[in-house]
Amino acid sequence: MGRFNNSSTGRGRGRGRSGRWHNNTRENNKKKKSLEDHYFYVGSSKQASDFEVTYEFLINYIKRTYIRGNDIAEALRIMELPSTVGWKPILNTSTESDPEDKKREDRQFELEHKAEYDEYMKRKRTFEENSFKAYADIWARCNKAMKSKIESRKDYESEVYNKPIKLI
Repeated sequence: MGRFNNSSTGRGRGRGRSGRWHNNTRENNKKKKSLEDHYFYVGSSKQASDFEVTYEFLINYIKRTYIRGNDIAEALRIMELPSTVGWKPILNTSTESDPEDKKREDRQFELEHKAEYDEYMKRKRTFEENSFKAYADIWARCNKAMKSKIESRKDYESEVYNKPIKLI
């Protein structure tokens, strides 16, 4: 065995760390897609499949980044506005027979209802704000041809503008 033959030691060139380094480099070079990598296009079946990918990414983006984003994300997922009536709290009344206990329990129910109603109003207001934000994010993901096609609709101003579900 010659002086430069490393086969007997199992340490030939190209083995060991270089293999691992190469794999790590490949993994590190995989760029995680961001919002900027997703667009809605007009056109072929390729763009139709891209629509689904962009749509799912956008829904998850909204869930992750918006305050109370699940409400608008779920509305976009099922393509239907939620009934905010179900969010509204109901004021309970006391069933106590003793007048003092009844008065105390009614007061407790009033305080709880006020806190729940305030939360309901915040949720409703946040949903409305998120609708505008979602519309803006969806619109920003449309390419020029898509925007032009949408804006050319005669019902754009009345039916689509600022309505993210209609825009999708």
